[in-house]
Amino acid sequence: MGRAQETLALFLAEVGPLAVIDDDRLMEVGMGALDGMDDVEIETEYPGARSGLMPGAWFFHGPGGERFADFAARLDAVMAEIAADPAPQKVIVARGVVSRVIRGLHAGLGMAEALTGSPPQDAFYALEPGDVVRLVECCGKAAGGRSSAILCRSKAQRRCNANP
Repeated sequence: MGRAQETLALFLAEVGPLAVIDDDRLMEVGMGALDGMDDVEIETEYPGARSGLMPGAWFFHGPGGERFADFAARLDAVMAEIAADPAPQKVIVARGVVSRVIRGLHAGLGMAEALTGSPPQDAFYALEPGDVVRLVECCGKAAGGRSSAILCRSKAQRRCNANP
């Protein structure tokens, strides 16, 4: 959850201190023997292992790794607890496959739909009853070329409050 922690720090720097709950169930998919390997290493060690798989599906096919159904069930359990929390607004900071699958679960998408496409690295999403809404892309860059943290003041405004 290192990247998610970095994103959380940027977010908190913008909004101020909030109660934060770390939940290990929001960790990225466990890819078993493929964990920590790059594309070249995977192809060298497991030639053709990703051949014929739809985009994103290979995350769930590593020897000893987590399967999509188990991963989705883990995230679904977290989402159910979050939904049951009485707080009127909640923020989930997640990256990568976790973010894709959470949005897919929320919108009732299957694995293929949830994993298709390349989500932006500089946007926030709002999960609302019945759909997923992309709020805004970052409009500024922080030091080192990274996107700065942003806030959408209200869904209606959809304005970026970025500090370039």
